Amino acid sequence: SLPAQYCWTITSVPFTVYGSFDQRFSPGVTQYDELRIANPNNFAIKVTGVTVAVIDATTKNGGPNPACVGSQNLIVSRSFSGSVTVPANATLTVPHAQLPKLTMPNLPTNQDACKGTTFHFSYSGTATL
Repeated sequence: SLPAQYCWTITSVPFTVYGSFDQRFSPGVTQYDELRIANPNNFAIKVTGVTVAVIDATTKNGGPNPACVGSQNLIVSRSFSGSVTVPANATLTVPHAQLPKLTMPNLPTNQDACKGTTFHFSYSGTATL
């Protein structure tokens, strides 16, 4: 007899990550990135990783602010840790102990150009069923 053959189709599992902060950043301040993960699927997913990246381009008063480079003035000082299970068709707030932290380092250069600046982030992640 012939050996059995199996084929699987691997597809991505869509989900959305949102982040927010409780207060404004200033040099030396570290904050938790309060993550929420939305699962639009009709089944639960296990999010095993979330990556937060600070975008270089910042804005101020609605326009570009090239004097404040995002990734130099705001760094991810602790990554997302562990995994979370997000129920079907639900949004989950990530437990505090697993949240990433971001820090505005106190640089030796003048950071006044970052006052009133809006920083932008990119979120990506991995999940399993």
